[in-house]
Amino acid sequence: MKIEQYKPNITEYGFLRLLLSTLKSEHHEVIVSKHQLEKDLYAFYGAEDFNFLFEDVIKRESIDGNNYVDLNDSFQMAHAWGLLSMIHDLSKDVRSVINLSEEEAIENLNDYNEKQVNAMQELVNRIKGKENTRDNMVKDDIEVVLSPVFQSEEQEAEFSRIAREEMTNLSETLENKSESIVPEGETFFTSDFEVVEEDGKKLVRRKN
Repeated sequence: MKIEQYKPNITEYGFLRLLLSTLKSEHHEVIVSKHQLEKDLYAFYGAEDFNFLFEDVIKRESIDGNNYVDLNDSFQMAHAWGLLSMIHDLSKDVRSVINLSEEEAIENLNDYNEKQVNAMQELVNRIKGKENTRDNMVKDDIEVVLSPVFQSEEQEAEFSRIAREEMTNLSETLENKSESIVPEGETFFTSDFEVVEEDGKKLVRRKN
Protein backbone atom coordinates (compact mmCIF):
# COMPACT_ATOMS: atom_id res chain seq x y z
CA MET A 1 0.00 0.00 0.00
CA LYS A 2 1.43 3.30 -1.07
CA ILE A 3 1.16 6.10 1.48
CA GLU A 4 1.12 9.55 -0.06
CA GLN A 5 2.52 12.40 1.95
CA TYR A 6 0.08 15.23 2.54
CA LYS A 7 0.96 18.44 0.76
CA PRO A 8 -0.78 21.69 1.66
CA ASN A 9 -2.26 23.78 -1.13
CA ILE A 10 -0.01 26.62 -0.01
CA THR A 11 3.12 26.14 2.09
CA GLU A 12 4.29 28.46 4.87
CA TYR A 13 6.90 29.96 2.55
CA GLY A 14 4.32 30.22 -0.24
CA PHE A 15 2.07 32.09 2.19
CA LEU A 16 4.84 34.58 3.05
CA ARG A 17 5.85 35.00 -0.62
CA LEU A 18 2.25 35.73 -1.56
CA LEU A 19 1.88 38.14 1.36
CA LEU A 20 5.06 40.07 0.55
CA SER A 21 4.20 40.24 -3.15
CA THR A 22 0.76 41.60 -2.25
CA LEU A 23 2.24 44.19 0.12
CA LYS A 24 4.58 45.36 -2.61
CA SER A 25 2.14 45.37 -5.51
CA GLU A 26 -0.93 46.71 -3.71
CA HIS A 27 0.52 49.00 -1.02
CA HIS A 28 4.05 49.70 -2.33
CA GLU A 29 5.51 48.46 0.95
CA VAL A 30 9.31 48.45 1.23
CA ILE A 31 9.96 47.42 4.84
CA VAL A 32 8.26 44.66 6.83
CA SER A 33 8.46 44.04 10.59
CA LYS A 34 8.54 40.30 11.32
CA HIS A 35 7.32 40.41 14.92
CA GLN A 36 4.52 42.90 14.28
CA LEU A 37 3.40 41.02 11.19
CA GLU A 38 3.26 37.72 13.10
CA LYS A 39 1.16 39.35 15.84
CA ASP A 40 -1.20 41.02 13.37
CA LEU A 41 -1.71 37.78 11.43
CA TYR A 42 -2.70 35.90 14.59
CA ALA A 43 -5.92 37.92 14.76
CA PHE A 44 -7.03 36.32 11.47
CA TYR A 45 -5.78 32.79 12.10
CA GLY A 46 -8.69 30.39 11.80
CA ALA A 47 -11.03 32.97 10.29
CA GLU A 48 -13.33 31.30 7.79
CA ASP A 49 -12.35 33.63 4.96
CA PHE A 50 -8.64 32.97 5.38
CA ASN A 51 -8.19 29.56 7.04
CA PHE A 52 -7.04 27.89 3.81
CA LEU A 53 -4.18 30.40 3.55
CA PHE A 54 -2.91 29.37 7.00
CA GLU A 55 -3.02 25.67 6.16
CA ASP A 56 0.75 25.21 6.70
CA VAL A 57 1.23 28.01 9.26
CA ILE A 58 1.55 27.30 12.98
CA LYS A 59 0.18 29.58 15.69
CA ARG A 60 1.88 30.13 19.05
CA GLU A 61 -0.04 31.04 22.19
CA SER A 62 1.05 31.81 25.74
CA ILE A 63 -0.65 32.57 29.04
CA ASP A 64 0.71 36.13 29.00
CA GLY A 65 -1.22 36.88 25.80
CA ASN A 66 1.85 36.98 23.55
CA ASN A 67 0.10 35.21 20.68
CA TYR A 68 1.39 35.13 17.12
CA VAL A 69 1.81 32.98 14.03
CA ASP A 70 5.24 31.41 13.58
CA LEU A 71 6.81 32.46 10.27
CA ASN A 72 10.38 31.99 11.43
CA ASP A 73 11.29 29.23 8.94
CA SER A 74 9.80 31.04 5.97
CA PHE A 75 11.51 34.32 6.93
CA GLN A 76 14.84 32.47 7.04
CA MET A 77 14.15 31.02 3.59
CA ALA A 78 13.16 34.44 2.27
CA HIS A 79 16.44 35.90 3.52
CA ALA A 80 18.46 32.97 2.13
CA TRP A 81 16.85 33.25 -1.31
CA GLY A 82 17.10 37.02 -1.49
CA LEU A 83 13.41 37.82 -1.23
CA LEU A 84 14.17 39.82 1.92
CA SER A 85 17.23 41.68 3.21
CA MET A 86 17.53 42.21 6.96
CA ILE A 87 17.98 45.70 8.38
CA HIS A 88 20.59 45.71 11.13
CA ASP A 89 19.61 48.02 13.97
CA LEU A 90 19.60 48.05 17.77
CA SER A 91 15.94 47.18 18.22
CA LYS A 92 14.70 43.73 19.21
CA ASP A 93 12.43 43.54 16.19
CA VAL A 94 13.50 41.94 12.93
CA ARG A 95 12.85 44.36 10.08
CA SER A 96 13.57 43.54 6.48
CA VAL A 97 13.51 45.18 3.07
CA ILE A 98 11.33 43.51 0.42
CA ASN A 99 13.64 42.86 -2.54
CA LEU A 100 10.95 42.98 -5.20
CA SER A 101 10.06 45.50 -7.84
CA GLU A 102 6.35 46.03 -8.35
CA GLU A 103 6.62 44.19 -11.66
CA GLU A 104 8.27 41.19 -9.98
CA ALA A 105 5.64 41.21 -7.24
CA ILE A 106 2.83 41.12 -9.80
CA GLU A 107 4.60 38.31 -11.66
CA ASN A 108 4.80 36.31 -8.41
CA LEU A 109 1.04 36.64 -7.96
CA ASN A 110 0.56 34.75 -11.22
CA ASP A 111 1.92 31.63 -9.48
CA TYR A 112 -1.17 31.50 -7.25
CA ASN A 113 -4.80 30.85 -8.05
CA GLU A 114 -7.44 33.57 -8.05
CA LYS A 115 -8.95 32.50 -4.73
CA GLN A 116 -5.58 32.69 -2.96
CA VAL A 117 -4.71 36.07 -4.48
CA ASN A 118 -8.10 37.63 -3.65
CA ALA A 119 -8.06 36.28 -0.09
CA MET A 120 -4.54 37.56 0.53
CA GLN A 121 -5.45 40.99 -0.84
CA GLU A 122 -8.35 41.15 1.61
CA LEU A 123 -6.17 39.90 4.48
CA VAL A 124 -3.49 42.50 3.77
CA ASN A 125 -6.12 45.25 3.54
CA ARG A 126 -7.42 44.29 6.99
CA ILE A 127 -3.90 44.25 8.44
CA LYS A 128 -3.20 47.67 6.96
CA GLY A 129 -6.47 48.88 8.45
CA LYS A 130 -5.31 47.73 11.90
CA GLU A 131 -2.00 49.56 11.42
CA ASN A 132 -3.76 52.78 10.44
CA THR A 133 -6.07 52.56 13.43
CA ARG A 134 -3.15 51.93 15.77
CA ASP A 135 -1.13 54.83 14.34
CA ASN A 136 -4.06 57.26 14.39
CA MET A 137 -4.91 56.46 18.03
CA VAL A 138 -1.38 57.37 19.06
CA LYS A 139 -1.25 60.49 16.91
CA ASP A 140 -4.59 61.73 18.29
CA ASP A 141 -3.35 61.55 21.89
CA ILE A 142 0.36 62.31 21.62
CA GLU A 143 2.41 64.92 19.83
CA VAL A 144 6.13 64.27 20.16
CA VAL A 145 8.45 67.24 19.62
CA LEU A 146 12.18 66.54 19.86
CA SER A 147 13.48 69.41 21.97
CA PRO A 148 15.93 68.20 24.66
CA VAL A 149 19.65 68.88 24.41
CA PHE A 150 21.75 65.72 24.24
CA GLN A 151 25.40 65.49 25.14
CA SER A 152 26.16 63.07 22.29
CA GLU A 153 24.63 61.53 19.19
CA GLU A 154 24.71 58.14 20.95
CA GLN A 155 22.61 59.51 23.81
CA GLU A 156 20.08 60.98 21.38
CA ALA A 157 19.87 57.70 19.43
CA GLU A 158 19.37 55.69 22.64
CA PHE A 159 16.68 58.08 23.85
CA SER A 160 14.86 57.91 20.50
CA ARG A 161 15.00 54.11 20.46
CA ILE A 162 13.56 53.80 23.96
CA ALA A 163 10.92 56.44 23.23
CA ARG A 164 9.79 54.52 20.15
CA GLU A 165 9.43 51.37 22.23
CA GLU A 166 7.39 53.24 24.83
CA MET A 167 5.13 54.70 22.13
CA THR A 168 4.63 51.20 20.68
CA ASN A 169 3.70 49.84 24.11
CA LEU A 170 1.25 52.70 24.59
CA SER A 171 -0.33 52.11 21.18
CA GLU A 172 -0.88 48.45 22.05
CA THR A 173 -2.50 49.52 25.34
CA LEU A 174 -4.84 51.82 23.47
CA GLU A 175 -5.60 49.17 20.87
CA ASN A 176 -6.53 46.71 23.63
CA LYS A 177 -9.00 49.34 24.89
CA SER A 178 -7.34 49.66 28.27
CA GLU A 179 -7.98 52.89 30.12
CA SER A 180 -5.80 55.55 28.56
CA ILE A 181 -3.26 57.21 30.84
CA VAL A 182 -2.99 60.09 28.38
CA PRO A 183 -5.40 62.99 29.01
CA GLU A 184 -7.31 63.84 25.82
CA GLY A 185 -5.78 66.69 23.85
CA GLU A 186 -2.62 66.89 25.97
CA THR A 187 0.68 67.47 24.17
CA PHE A 188 3.84 65.72 25.34
CA PHE A 189 7.38 66.94 24.71
CA THR A 190 10.44 64.75 24.96
CA SER A 191 11.90 67.35 27.32
CA ASP A 192 9.16 66.27 29.74
CA PHE A 193 10.72 62.81 29.89
CA GLU A 194 13.95 61.32 31.17
CA VAL A 195 15.73 58.00 30.69
CA VAL A 196 15.90 56.04 33.96
CA GLU A 197 17.30 52.63 34.82
CA GLU A 198 14.97 50.26 36.66
CA ASP A 199 15.74 46.62 37.40
CA GLY A 200 18.59 46.72 34.92
CA LYS A 201 16.38 48.09 32.12
CA LYS A 202 16.40 51.57 30.61
CA LEU A 203 12.96 53.17 30.53
CA VAL A 204 11.47 56.49 29.53
CA ARG A 205 9.54 58.13 32.35
CA ARG A 206 7.85 61.50 32.62
CA LYS A 207 9.66 63.89 34.93
CA ASN A 208 7.92 64.74 38.19
